[in-house]
Amino acid sequence: MNGVISQTQTERVLLCGDAAGFVNGLTGEGIYYAMVSGDLAAQTLVQAFRQKDFRASRLARYQRAWQTEIGAELTQSVQIQKRVFTNMRFANVLVHMVNKQEDLKKVFTDYFMGKMTYRMLKHFLIFHFLPQYLKLRMMSMFYHEEEN
Repeated sequence: MNGVISQTQTERVLLCGDAAGFVNGLTGEGIYYAMVSGDLAAQTLVQAFRQKDFRASRLARYQRAWQTEIGAELTQSVQIQKRVFTNMRFANVLVHMVNKQEDLKKVFTDYFMGKMTYRMLKHFLIFHFLPQYLKLRMMSMFYHEEEN
């Protein structure tokens, strides 16, 4: 997944939901983003009809609106996806640790439920998960040396 397309509007056209790439890169969820972007598109179009102005420059308000409302969240989800799923060793360690540790389960559940922002998740993982991950990696290096 590459995330949202670069331009979601042009003259007389607004793209919403999946058509615009509004899908959470980590969870695959898109209904919420489709509803938000559809609402923002409708608001933009109401104003365009009132002013009888459907030029791309007028409809660019839609792009600014969704970027303000959901843009950071969508971008961050793709960043997480790229960091986690492009390194399967990291992904496997993460899944193993989440399975074993209740605090990690709660953090990820809170993130997936929208109770925690990406920034909060990132902060937690840097200060709690990263040291444990590094320790596990170091231990695995020593165990592999002993086996050889």
